[in-house]
Amino acid sequence: KEYLSDIPDFDYEGLEKLFDMESNQYEHFSRHDSKNIPPSDDYSSNKNIEKPQILDFPLQDLKGNQTSIRKEEGSVLVDIWEFGCTGCYAGFKRLGQQIDSLGQTVLEKNGVRILAINPMSDNLDFIGKVASKYHVPNLLYSGKGLTSKLEILGYPTYYLISPDKKMVKTGTHFMDEEILQAIKQYNK
Repeated sequence: KEYLSDIPDFDYEGLEKLFDMESNQYEHFSRHDSKNIPPSDDYSSNKNIEKPQILDFPLQDLKGNQTSIRKEEGSVLVDIWEFGCTGCYAGFKRLGQQIDSLGQTVLEKNGVRILAINPMSDNLDFIGKVASKYHVPNLLYSGKGLTSKLEILGYPTYYLISPDKKMVKTGTHFMDEEILQAIKQYNK
């Protein structure tokens, strides 16, 4: 517990439950063995993201304003991240370097709204420090409790959601070209 003390809102009880292999949250591993390894798009393939309890889950931006996936118009890239995740931070760095004079990334210029959601914390000050460090203040959100509704196998995990709120693509790390190609394929 000592080395985890710098993580705000850390759930110690949840940590103990994490290692209970009889827990329902590990049920999905039974379908994967060395002969049946899922493709990357199946990394977190449940369609829970399409359920109303997820689409309407309250998200809070750094100014304290609330939104939800359903309220966002057009395609939405839901990027689930956690403090200390180097892959998450690398993605933020890449996005921060893309931001133009209008404050938009490549995906946003192409009509894709990005919601980078931390599902473990509602500490907007701490989330804000991450946003400032990587120059992505309009992309980071708190969605504390969201992991109780979604099957997240690791961080980062993304979901590409269509304008009609259907899951188009999911995976662990997204590249702009892949996301834009997936949208084109979905719209055919």
